[in-house]
Amino acid sequence: MPKLNNRPGLTKAEKIRQGHLFAKLQNWGTYENAYSDSGLWRWLKDVKTKDEHDAHDPVKTFPIDKDYIVFVMLCMLMAFDPEREEIPHMLGIRKSRQILITWCEVVFLAWVAWRRPYSEILFQTKKESDALGAISKGREDPDGGRMAFVIRNLPPDRGDPNIQRGDGNKRGELIHLNSSRVIAAPQGADQVASHTATGFCSDEAALQEEFEGAYYKILPAVHGGGFFLMASTAQSSFYWRITERGSDDDQAENPFISMLDKYNIPKGMDIYMSKYGFPVLTIHYSADPKKDPATEDGKAWVKRISKRYPLGMADSGWQREMEMNAEVGDSEPVFPQLADPLCPIFCPRPSDSEIEAMDLYAGFDLGTRNPSAWVVVGVDKQNRLWFVHEVYKPCEKYKELVAEIKGWKYYDRVKYTIADPSILSQATHPGDDGGNHTWGEYFAGVDFSLVSGRRGQDFAVSVKLRSEYWNDPTNIRAFITDGCPKGQWECRLLMYKKLSEKAAIRRNQPEEIMDKNNHWFDAAALVLDSLPEFKAQVDKKDTWHTWEYWAGLIRDRERERGIEEGRIGACG
Repeated sequence: MPKLNNRPGLTKAEKIRQGHLFAKLQNWGTYENAYSDSGLWRWLKDVKTKDEHDAHDPVKTFPIDKDYIVFVMLCMLMAFDPEREEIPHMLGIRKSRQILITWCEVVFLAWVAWRRPYSEILFQTKKESDALGAISKGREDPDGGRMAFVIRNLPPDRGDPNIQRGDGNKRGELIHLNSSRVIAAPQGADQVASHTATGFCSDEAALQEEFEGAYYKILPAVHGGGFFLMASTAQSSFYWRITERGSDDDQAENPFISMLDKYNIPKGMDIYMSKYGFPVLTIHYSADPKKDPATEDGKAWVKRISKRYPLGMADSGWQREMEMNAEVGDSEPVFPQLADPLCPIFCPRPSDSEIEAMDLYAGFDLGTRNPSAWVVVGVDKQNRLWFVHEVYKPCEKYKELVAEIKGWKYYDRVKYTIADPSILSQATHPGDDGGNHTWGEYFAGVDFSLVSGRRGQDFAVSVKLRSEYWNDPTNIRAFITDGCPKGQWECRLLMYKKLSEKAAIRRNQPEEIMDKNNHWFDAAALVLDSLPEFKAQVDKKDTWHTWEYWAGLIRDRERERGIEEGRIGACG
C-alpha cells in the first residue's frame, strides 16, 4: 500500500508524528461518538473554495462555521459509514440553489479519496463541461476544477502531492499518490456501466434526462459495498419521484432516522426515509442564516435575488429553484402572495378552546388512486375562516378512511360535510347485491353522511379569497393553519391553465385552474361555497382578476425595475 507520509527530508520522529496526524485526519469516526472523533472536521479547517463572482475576495474558507454545512457533512458521514452495514450507503439531497451543496459534495469526496487508498469515485452531472468544472480541467487550467482547487490549496500534509505537483491533475480525472482516482463524467448509463466504483456522486440528478438508467447501473456497486450520493434542485423527474417521503412505518423503523433523533436538525432542513429505503436530506435556502427571510440579512437577500425572476417569489422559476416545488408549471400562480414563506395566511393551529368556539364545516373530495381530501374550516365570531384540520390520503379502503376522519376529536361538532354531487348521483360501483351503488351510499352505510355541493366553483372561490379575504395583508380574514400542511403545499402550487397567445387575445381571463395538485383546494372550495357568508360569486364588472390586469401589472413591475436599475430611461 502506498505510504502517505513519504515527504523527503523528514526525521524518524517527524515521520512518526506525521503518521499519527494522518491516522487522526483519516479516521472516519464512530456513531457512538456522534462522529465528533472524525478526522474530517480537522481536515476541513484547512479547506479553501473559490467564488468566481467575488472580484475582491475570490478565495474563501470552507464555511464550517455554518450549522447547516456541518449537518450536511455529518449526514454524509452517517450515510456512508463503512463500519455500519445496516445503513443503506445511499443519500439523496433535495436542495435550493445557492447553498454550496456542490462544494460540500466535492470537498467530502476529496477527503474520501485522500484517506482511502485505491478508491475510485465517479462524479456525474448533466454536461461534461459541468463535470470537468466540478473535478478537474487538467494541467492547462490546474485550478479550473473545484476539487483540483481544493486539493492544490491544502497544506502539504493535507493534500495529495501528486495532484499538487500537477502530475495527477488530468482533464476529467484526479489521480492520487495513493492510487485513488476521481473521475468526471457526463450523464448516461453507459458512463457508469464500466465502473465498479467505491463511490458515485450524481449532481443535479433531477436535471439529467438519463439519470434513471444510470441509477439502475449504479445500484449493484452500492450493494457490493460502495456508496451513492445524489443531489438536485427541484424538477419533476425520476429522481424527484424516488426521493419522495416514505410511509410512517418507514420513518419509525429505519435505524438511520432513529440515529438522527439524537441531533438538532437546523432550521430549513429535514431528513426522512424515502419509499425506496434510503435517507433523503432536504435543504431550504433559509438554512443559511444570511438567507433566512426571518432575519434582516435574509430579507435583503430574498428581495435582491427574487427581483431576477419576472414574478418575484411567485414566479415558477423561483418556486422550483428556491422553494423546491417540482410540480409548478410555467403558468401563473393562483395565489402569488403565498410564495412568501412568512406569509401571514399560514399560521399556527388555533388552541382547542378557540376551535371549540368556532362553527365547524367540512368539504370532501374523493380520490381512489389520487388523494382524497377531507378539509375542516372553522368560522369564528368575527366571521374569519380558519382551516384547522385535514385528512389527505387515497381512498383505498373506504371504511378505514372514514374511521380516520371520524377519529378527529371534534368530528361530532362538524355541522356537515359537503361533497361533489357526482359522489351522490353516479351509481357506478358494483355492490354485493349485484347492483350498482353511489359512493354516497357506501359512505352512508358507515354513518358518514354527505351533502351535495356545487361543482366547478374553484375559480370563483379563488377570486373571492384574493379579493375579500387576502386583499389586505394587515387584515387577513382566512387562514390556512399548520393543521393543514397539505393545504399549504397545494395552495402554493395552484396554477392557472396556460393559454396560448391567440387564446389569451380572445379570452379576457384565465377562468380555469389546472387540474393538478388540487384535491385539497377542491374540498375547500366546496365547503366555502356552501357558507352563506362566503358564497363565491365573481362580479364580471371587476377587472382586477382578469388576465389583462395581471399581465399589465407584470409589465409595469418590470418597467419599474428597469428604471430603478438604469436599464431603460424614464421616457423610453
